[in-house]
Amino acid sequence: MESCCRSFNYSDCSTNGVKGQLWNDSNVNHTKDSNEPVLQGIKVSLYSAAGNKLKEDTTDVFGRYEFTALPSGSYYVIASQITQKLFVLNNPAVPQNINSDVTNDFGIGSTSLLVLQNSVILENIDFGYAPATTIGDLVWHDQNANGIKEISESGMQNIRIFLLDQLQIKVDSTLTGVDGKYIFDNIPANTYALQFVIPAGYFPTCRLNGNMPGNSKIDETGITSFYSFTSGSPADSIDAGFVAFGSVKGLMFDDLNVNGYYDSGENLLSQKTVELSGMTTCGQSVQASIQTNVNGEYHFPSVKPGNYSLKFNLDQGFIPSLFPVENVWSNKMTSDSLISNLQLGSGQTLVGQNAGVYRRAEISGRVWEDKNVNSLQESDEVGIKEIAIILRGTDALSQSVELTTTTDTDGRYSFSDLIPGNYNLEMTAGNNFTFSPFRIEQDTTVDNNSNNGLTEDITLLSGKNYKSVDFGIFYFSSLGDKVWHDLNGNGIQETDEPGIEGVGLTLLGTTVMGNVVQEVQVSDLSGEFKFRNLIAGEYVLTITDNKGFEYTAFRAGNDDSFDSDISENGNSATINVFSNQQIQTIDIGLYKKVALQGSVWEDMNGDGIRSPGDPFISGIKIILTGTDNLGNFVLDSTWSDQDGNYIFSGHYPGLYKASVQLTQNYQTNVPFTI
Repeated sequence: MESCCRSFNYSDCSTNGVKGQLWNDSNVNHTKDSNEPVLQGIKVSLYSAAGNKLKEDTTDVFGRYEFTALPSGSYYVIASQITQKLFVLNNPAVPQNINSDVTNDFGIGSTSLLVLQNSVILENIDFGYAPATTIGDLVWHDQNANGIKEISESGMQNIRIFLLDQLQIKVDSTLTGVDGKYIFDNIPANTYALQFVIPAGYFPTCRLNGNMPGNSKIDETGITSFYSFTSGSPADSIDAGFVAFGSVKGLMFDDLNVNGYYDSGENLLSQKTVELSGMTTCGQSVQASIQTNVNGEYHFPSVKPGNYSLKFNLDQGFIPSLFPVENVWSNKMTSDSLISNLQLGSGQTLVGQNAGVYRRAEISGRVWEDKNVNSLQESDEVGIKEIAIILRGTDALSQSVELTTTTDTDGRYSFSDLIPGNYNLEMTAGNNFTFSPFRIEQDTTVDNNSNNGLTEDITLLSGKNYKSVDFGIFYFSSLGDKVWHDLNGNGIQETDEPGIEGVGLTLLGTTVMGNVVQEVQVSDLSGEFKFRNLIAGEYVLTITDNKGFEYTAFRAGNDDSFDSDISENGNSATINVFSNQQIQTIDIGLYKKVALQGSVWEDMNGDGIRSPGDPFISGIKIILTGTDNLGNFVLDSTWSDQDGNYIFSGHYPGLYKASVQLTQNYQTNVPFTI
């Protein structure tokens, strides 16, 4: 049997279909609720898996569409977009009959791929439409930090903003433009919050009334409240204002000269507590404290704009300094240790908020008797009590100052609790003393700081104690005693020897200050004299008129009170005079030289008595021997003259004997002793 081949055409006679409904998800719950309106007149298209448009339908008054008589195969459906509405996307957790089947797999408003076979009618392929909305407005720099956008305040660029759903999940984000504007456009109407990323160095401004247009809507974390956007109308007033942190800084210094300014070289005070307190422009109370660093600086960073005060905790006797004309180095602290009413703006740094302080100071020293008048205090030199010291000057507050104190038993004085300033000290000389020469030594604790009782100006700085402002004084001295007639010429003043009046005396010398002294006196009726008010130094006493007397032996005997202190040239030895010396042992012994005279005659009758007519004999040698009252042996001789006379003159008083050297023709009849 022969085979027979013949072609056959087969047709798929199954009747598949797709149908569904379009509704308005008014409450945006992604679920088709029974009371939600359907959408009529919306075009719906059917596509093959290859993307070919196969059919088109328009929803009826019930919002329904339908595609029937479809051969088995794979299809997807696309519904048309509606202005200000967005498709509700499929949510697997929602039951199929009330779910939206939009997946956008094949474009906006498309379903996923639908497989049709065996005469299946796919129902409830529904399209939900939710209202679309627009959210946006402005992020700005709130320069006056009042929470309200002012015309002069500018927007902030590149601020990141997140759109948060009700679970605070970030569903979208955007950045502000150059003008600070931002927008979330055509987003599903829903309940949202916005999170504004806080830029470094800024913080959210006040949220005074978030419902008012132009007010900032964010809290201190940068997040708004949740807003419900179900009506589809745009929300164009979700604003966010940011304020830049400010700072306050300054330094604390020991204002040594109390001029109210920090000057080079003045001490910067570390570890001092500074307290900041006040109220921000948003009404928040602020309290903070910090300590100054090793450079005396303090810095409060990240301070919100507002009105503030600074309190400086003073210790160790510090007092607020002057409050001068302001500059960056001036003291701003008032007498109550505060800097008040500091207005801090957004991003502002208040520099130079300085605290200048000072401490009271002291001047002290000693008044001492400078015995050797070398202007240096030495161990054996004592202090002088009950001496008045006057301090005068002007303090750094421009106040005239005059104070008086008195030295204690050791000669010490002190002026304490002084405001720094310029001062000097004065001590008035007394009737019986004067001042040592001004002298400054490297060791300032031992020198004399007064010039004729007045010190140089002392610049007294904060906290300083000028301890050794000393006054060396010395008392006037005197020198003298008596000019006497040394009757027996032994160089020793004896009770029966009288004074000599009218002897001229000159005292020559040089004081320890180098001043030349020349004073003249004459001895009084009793032979006494005294040079008074002598300044310590070296002196020599000279006899200028000895009244024809001779000078007795210099410093005879062992008692300085009764010897003669003038040598044979009429001058004393150098006399060293110290402070407060009353030298009453400078005595001057004068004597008259003795003479012995007589005559040699021939005793015609040998009775030892010259009788008229007894002739004088010339050429006879007379010899004088003996011991003067100084103990010196004396031997002298002479010859009788033509008249028989002889004389021995110019001898010290003493015990003498005269003898005659006889010729062959004569002999003495009576030996004699003088």
